[in-house]
Amino acid sequence: MEILGFSKVEYLITFQSIIFAFVATMFLDGWGLMLRFRKRIKADFIYLLLSFVLFCVMLIHWWNLFGRAYKMSRSMLEFLSIIPYTAIFYFAAVLLFDKIRRKIKTDKTIDLKQLFIEQKTRIYLSLLLFFVYDIVLTIQQDSLIFRVAGIGICLAGIFVQKREVHLFLLLLSLFVIVAYVISEYYGFIPLRSNNISYSKAEHLTIFISVIYGYVISVFLRGWSGLFQLREHAFSATQFLWSLFSFVFLVAIWWGSWERTALITQSILHFVVFLIVPFIIYLICVLLFPNEQTDSYSNHFFANKQIIFGLFALLLIMQIALSFLFLESSRDQNYFRAGGVVLALISAKVNNLMFHKILVTVSFILLIINMLF
Repeated sequence: MEILGFSKVEYLITFQSIIFAFVATMFLDGWGLMLRFRKRIKADFIYLLLSFVLFCVMLIHWWNLFGRAYKMSRSMLEFLSIIPYTAIFYFAAVLLFDKIRRKIKTDKTIDLKQLFIEQKTRIYLSLLLFFVYDIVLTIQQDSLIFRVAGIGICLAGIFVQKREVHLFLLLLSLFVIVAYVISEYYGFIPLRSNNISYSKAEHLTIFISVIYGYVISVFLRGWSGLFQLREHAFSATQFLWSLFSFVFLVAIWWGSWERTALITQSILHFVVFLIVPFIIYLICVLLFPNEQTDSYSNHFFANKQIIFGLFALLLIMQIALSFLFLESSRDQNYFRAGGVVLALISAKVNNLMFHKILVTVSFILLIINMLF
C-alpha cells in the first residue's frame, strides 16, 4: 500500500534508519574524541580494535536488515522487534566512549588499557546479546555459521582475562568479518530481495545521508565557536581549510549519486562508501579544537601533519572508489594523484605564507572543478 507514492515500508524504515545512523555517529564522535585528545589518552590497540569490530558488525546488520523490511511493515510486533538491535548498539557505544568523555573533563590522562579491563565484560555481553537475539529472531542457514562464531568469541571474551587472548579473539573476529564480506561479495551468501517498491539503494542511502548530515553539523558547530573567539585567536588559514573541507564534502556527496547504483552490489561497496565522510569528519575534528584556544593558527600547525595525511588518504580513496564503482570517466584521478603528492609535501611545510597560498589555490581549483 502506498500514499502518494510513499509506502509504509519506506515510512517505517526511515524512522529506524535515522535512529540507527545516530548510533553510528556515536562511534565517529568517540573516535574523533580520542584523536582530538590523543596527547592525554594512553592508546590501547585492543580497545580500538574492539570498537572497530562492533562498528563493522553494526554496518553488516544494517545491510542485512533490508531483508526484513517488508515483514516489519506487516505488524506492530514486527516493527518493535527491530528496535532492540539499535538499543544494544547504543548501549555498547555508551560503554565504549561515555566514560572517556567524562574522564577528559576531570583527569589529565586516560588509560584505555584500564578502561578495557573495567568495561570488557559488559561490552562482550552486549555483543553476545545481539548475536543471540539475531539468531532467535531470524535463522538464516547461509549465514548461521558466522552468528555461531560470534557467540563463541563473545563467550570466550567474557571469561578470559589475559590480554594476549583478547587480542587473538578480536583478530579472529576481524577475520570472521572479512570472511563474511568476501563470502557475500562473491555470492556465497545470496542477496535478499523484498519485491517491494522500497529498494536496497534507498535503504542504504538513507543511512549514508544521515552520516553525511552529521558530519556537516560538526562543521556548523565548529564555525559557531568562531563567533566566541577573541580577535587575535582567529586564523584565516584554519578557517579557509575548514571551508574547503566542507565544500569538498558537499562536492563528493553531489558526485556520489552515480555510485548509489553500485552500493547495493555487496557489503564491501557499502562499507568503503562510508570511508570518505569518515575521513572528512576526522579532518574536521582536527581543524576545530574542542575547547577554547589562544590561537587557532597554532592549533592548525600542531595538527597539520595528520590533517594533510588525511587529505592524502581522502584523495587516494577517491581514486580507489573510481575503480571499485566502475566509473567511466577517471580523468580527475590525475589531479587527485597530484593532490596526494601536494598534501604529503604540505604536511612537512611549516611556512604560514605557503599554507595561505595553498588553501587559496586549492579552493579556486575546487570551485572551478565543481562548476565546470
